Amino acid sequence: MPSTETVSPAVLNSWKEIASYVGRGVRTVQRWESDVGLPVHRPRGKSRSAVLAMTDEVDAWLRSAPTGAMGKGNDKQQSNNTALDLQDDFSQHNDLRRRCEHLCVVHGQVLSALVANVRNLQKTVEESRRARLMNLRKAASAASGGDAQIPVSSESLSG
Repeated sequence: MPSTETVSPAVLNSWKEIASYVGRGVRTVQRWESDVGLPVHRPRGKSRSAVLAMTDEVDAWLRSAPTGAMGKGNDKQQSNNTALDLQDDFSQHNDLRRRCEHLCVVHGQVLSALVANVRNLQKTVEESRRARLMNLRKAASAASGGDAQIPVSSESLSG
């Protein structure tokens, strides 16, 4: 009688084993089960019971699942839509990157103009203070008959 030995598929007995097998986190494989149909079995049949998965089923699912799967199933139309979605995402990414680079340039220009304006304002304020000081000294000199030098402090210029 020929040997009827069959090789049983390896069994993954927990979320942690499944996650380790596919190289992802536990939460990711749990999300894959609910969102994109990762083949997981629950021996007790309850939604929150222990889980197990067959490695050959997981391997087949990984080969057939679309890269950016949006829902359950793996039909050709969904794969095409996923590829188009990825192209759109890539195009949007490039557009956003270009816009970001442009905004960085504009930001630098605006910042340079702001710094220049602040420097001009500081210069104008200083010139105004000097002019007020000169006028006060002239007025004080005229009031004293031109002989007395009346010191004027910078505090008297404020305001």
